[in-house]
Amino acid sequence: HDVKILQGPMTPGGIGPLLQTHYGEKSVDVLKVKIDSFDWDILEASLDVVKPWMIILQLQHVIPPPFSFAARFQHTSHDHDRDHILWKPRMYGASLSFLVERLARRKYQLYKMNHVDTVWVHVQAAPRFSAKLPADEWACYFHTRFFFGDSRAMFPVAFMREWLLGPDAFQTMAAMWQNLSEVSLGAPFTLDVATPKPL
Repeated sequence: HDVKILQGPMTPGGIGPLLQTHYGEKSVDVLKVKIDSFDWDILEASLDVVKPWMIILQLQHVIPPPFSFAARFQHTSHDHDRDHILWKPRMYGASLSFLVERLARRKYQLYKMNHVDTVWVHVQAAPRFSAKLPADEWACYFHTRFFFGDSRAMFPVAFMREWLLGPDAFQTMAAMWQNLSEVSLGAPFTLDVATPKPL
């Protein structure tokens, strides 16, 4: 295979021009984003340029449904004029509910997931798969065995259980916000309750 290695700034402002220069109008079968940081912001900027049939994206499994979390990009104050600052937060990536909601807007459906990555298929490619799409996010989450050996996972399983089983989602989210703020070290993030899907 003809393998091309590209090296450049991995920021929302840098990834678009990089892809446009080297791929432009070319068809992309699979796009994978895994930077253990503001993965969603990179993917969103990439999808403004390329339209892959399939996406593989890392999951932040610590945040259960229905909570919508994503680590976000920021410039550092000492180098704000350069669009290539890498920020590696302790809470990285995005939660499953965040990805389901945001990728649905771009016509991608959840196909499968494991303890690390999620796989998404564009609706136009969905008929090629024997599985019924989209996969149910709650079923996928509950049937996945997660790995907790990563030292960056700052919350014990008891926290996840409390977040998942709390009787009031908005009160739980307020507690989650405080928990996340304490470990984020100033790195920006978004947190919300995902919009319920119609039955």
